[in-house]
Amino acid sequence: MVKDLTEKADVIEVLRGLSDGKEKRFSELLLLGIPRANLARRLKELESGGFIARRVEPSRPPQTFYKITDKGMELYKSLLKEKAVIVEEFIKHYPQEAKEILRRYLKLEDKK
Repeated sequence: MVKDLTEKADVIEVLRGLSDGKEKRFSELLLLGIPRANLARRLKELESGGFIARRVEPSRPPQTFYKITDKGMELYKSLLKEKAVIVEEFIKHYPQEAKEILRRYLKLEDKK
């Protein structure tokens, strides 16, 4: 399950979007730039794996909220570390200033 998920490029973006620990609505997660159908699919996959929790507020219309779980946060941090290792290997011969720019651009810094 984890291997299947980690091979999908937008999984890390969904987890990043939830990594602040706050509940988010589907419409808020769309701001990540992931196409609607892909986002819906990833959220279902992440929920079924226990990486995110889904809560439905019984209102009219119903509101659905998503939040990262501890298991999801562990996966996110692991993926972030793997991404950083790959990028560091790729840019090891770049000048220091270029490395810093690339790290910021690729969002390798962990906000936590």
